Amino acid sequence: MRNCQKKKYLACVSMGHGERPTRGVFSGGIIDPDCDVAQICRDTAVLVQEITEEHTGRCPLIRVEVFQESGIPRFSYIPGFLKFILTELLKNSCRATAEIAKSDREVQKRPINVIVCADEHDVAIRISDRARGIPFEVGDKVWSYLYTTSGKGKGKDSLQEATSLSGYGMGLPLSRLYARYLGGSLNLVSLPGYGASADLFLTRVNAEQIEIVPDEDAE
Repeated sequence: MRNCQKKKYLACVSMGHGERPTRGVFSGGIIDPDCDVAQICRDTAVLVQEITEEHTGRCPLIRVEVFQESGIPRFSYIPGFLKFILTELLKNSCRATAEIAKSDREVQKRPINVIVCADEHDVAIRISDRARGIPFEVGDKVWSYLYTTSGKGKGKDSLQEATSLSGYGMGLPLSRLYARYLGGSLNLVSLPGYGASADLFLTRVNAEQIEIVPDEDAE
């Protein structure tokens, strides 16, 4: 239903412009019909590096790589949601990397890799680090609201220690909620002692797509 509504919205935007909107410019609301995923990843990486350096004194190395035969992945999406998800994932990786490294030189030896790829149906983003991963005993707790590994306090104590880098315990669960809300998914894979990776899958939606009624799809 949500994707159907977004398709109708994009169709209206296309009719209003008479043709596809100018790349990088959209005035039809919060949805960008030509969202540049790679550029959002790069911009977010710079922002998170600044936040991490401000709070830890170290600036982790973030590499953004794009893999797609047809060019830079672009699709219709809400940039605000995507930026929020990427910011939370990168903050987790950057904080863990900065805390585990014993020197600035070691930080640079533990790069955070962001891989962006896509096909005609989906856009995929993988963020991986080498910050020794998430302990097995933590497990699915990372998806719980208000759970945080930042600080030693609980409840109000942990909230008092919260900063723009970490501590609120809302980032991951909200990120997964936003991803699922628009038909995507967010999954974590942890290799304790090595690192962790987050896989974000986003569904492409455009005004030209046609909703298939089940009866018409039956053979």
